[in-house]
Amino acid sequence: MPENKRVPALPGFLAHGGEMGALINACNWSDTPLGAPEGWPESLKCVLATILGSARPMYVLWGPELLFFFNGAFAPMQGARQQGVMGQPFAQVWPELRADLEPLLNQALSGEESAHENRPLTLSRNGYAERTWWSFSYLPLRDGAGAVVGVHCITTETTAQVQAQESLADKQRQQAFRVELTDALRDTTTPEALMAVAAEKLGQYLQASCVGYGEIDEAGQCCLVHQDWTAGGFRSVAGEHRLDNFAVLRAEQLRAGRTVAVHDIDQDVLTTRGAPLVSNQPMRHKALIVAPLVKNGRFAALLFVLNAAPRVWSDSELALVEEVAQRTWLALQRLQAQLDLRLTHEVLDHRTSELLHSENALRQSQKLETLGQLTGGIAHDVNNLLAVISASAELLRSPGLAQDQREHYLERIFDTVGRAAKLTGQLLAFARQQPLHPEVFDVDRQVQSMADLVRPLMGTQMHIHFEA
Repeated sequence: MPENKRVPALPGFLAHGGEMGALINACNWSDTPLGAPEGWPESLKCVLATILGSARPMYVLWGPELLFFFNGAFAPMQGARQQGVMGQPFAQVWPELRADLEPLLNQALSGEESAHENRPLTLSRNGYAERTWWSFSYLPLRDGAGAVVGVHCITTETTAQVQAQESLADKQRQQAFRVELTDALRDTTTPEALMAVAAEKLGQYLQASCVGYGEIDEAGQCCLVHQDWTAGGFRSVAGEHRLDNFAVLRAEQLRAGRTVAVHDIDQDVLTTRGAPLVSNQPMRHKALIVAPLVKNGRFAALLFVLNAAPRVWSDSELALVEEVAQRTWLALQRLQAQLDLRLTHEVLDHRTSELLHSENALRQSQKLETLGQLTGGIAHDVNNLLAVISASAELLRSPGLAQDQREHYLERIFDTVGRAAKLTGQLLAFARQQPLHPEVFDVDRQVQSMADLVRPLMGTQMHIHFEA
């Protein structure tokens, strides 16, 4: 930059230039190609008088070296870069913009203007790379002969507006992603499938290189990754990991329940450079997010997102990773509870089936016992009937039996046969599950008839006494 000297009186074209006009006047221009401001080309004086008095952000690039002049409205947009850059070549002031703006500047220097809306530019105006957006026009500056001698830029930074629009669109995309994730998790039937689906959905949404879950051992020293999702040929990191290999300080942050985000591992002072992520495997990722899951005071699990290239993670991306970690953990607990309940039901069904089988077996055994008792009773009844018939038949064979006695014994035989037929009918009715028809049973008459049958068989030494 031209050195400061004793400040002369303001030239007329700088008189209304405010702070930037005074800054230009305070610089020593005698050692520059332009020389003292009084001798500058009239076309330059005119355009500087115009932009320095304007409330809109503007700058001018003059001459073959595109010397940089800006007004007071544009100065704050340069951040820390606004000091010592007035009158310097544009390529030295903003070297990071050369690839983006050189084609546009060449177009203006060839006499063709251009206008751009919300054009993204990455600036290092505050000591770090920063995504910004600008709406601007490049106008060719001509001298009195009509030759192009510079570029006039009218610009407005639209970073806040674009970020607000992107934030709204990002919220809408995230909401759609949440719905999609919820539906996908609902359809899973095993814990392994649930974690795989969650990792895949999150990895595709973030366009990351690798996403997965890890279980932390009881000692909180090692992390076991059973499976992960990878994209673009990125090597899986499934396996056992020592947390301290990642970085001691970063591991302590995870154990304390704080999410770790690293934009560039090579530039992160807390991350161990070149530490193996898995035994004998060098790290292939350059950026990461790790969200811990602390349950009942213990560091139980983590969700990690890896990116092959350095990446500046946004606050919304960090919040989404933390949300997915918590939602997946809750879904996993619900699924495990459902599986445990299903197993309990299966055990109960099995035991109920065994109990019913045992009950049926017992009932069948009781039926057989009852049937045996019934069969025994019937056998006794049949045996009694046969005894009556046998005794009566034996008496009929006695010689010299009187006719009236013969008729009496025959009547007893027919009566007994009738009773046997009736018993047989009752048994058949029972076998057909037909209702029985109860009848009045005259005990006195039946016993008297039995006594008449038995008395001749007992001889003269024994007597039967019957009381009604």
